[in-house]
Amino acid sequence: MSNSEEDAQKMRWRGRATLAAFCLLVAASAMTWVVIPHLPTAYTCAFRDTPALRWLWPGNQATYNQISQWHGTLNDQCNLFSTRSMLSVFFATFSIFFYITSLSKAQITMKTGPVITTLVMAFMIVGLFSGGFNDQATGRGAWAAYHTTDSTNVLLWKTLPRMFAIYIFGPVWITHLRVAWLQQSSV
Repeated sequence: MSNSEEDAQKMRWRGRATLAAFCLLVAASAMTWVVIPHLPTAYTCAFRDTPALRWLWPGNQATYNQISQWHGTLNDQCNLFSTRSMLSVFFATFSIFFYITSLSKAQITMKTGPVITTLVMAFMIVGLFSGGFNDQATGRGAWAAYHTTDSTNVLLWKTLPRMFAIYIFGPVWITHLRVAWLQQSSV
């Protein structure tokens, strides 16, 4: 068997494993979203009241600082923080798996440095930590802004693209940095 045939077989396995992991991510996320509102408030409020658990999703801190502006009840607040934190754990686990199985072994050649990906990643991280409620948002991106009139589920739906962008773009960024470093060290 030639090297290209072996690589093709490995890629098929990695694709299947990644697809299976993504299906598991979707199932675990859906189960978490459905189950957490039915848990006792004492358990779900631990994610709001304990800083270490709240920081499982870094975007929780900006929301926590402005939570008094939101119209949600105590139970809604606790469900929001606990669901976002648990979804963040699932997305981070998938992101690590995605990097280990697919990107760390990828043979990527780049002609330029990873400047663009680094800038995009920096803007995403700054936006993640500085985001909070914004009832004055207008324009094309207004639908994605957190509003004080949004329900818990709407806030969770608005969080999903942010999590997906951070946790999927992160490994791609790390791969670009790794490839650039390898190219620099080989020169």
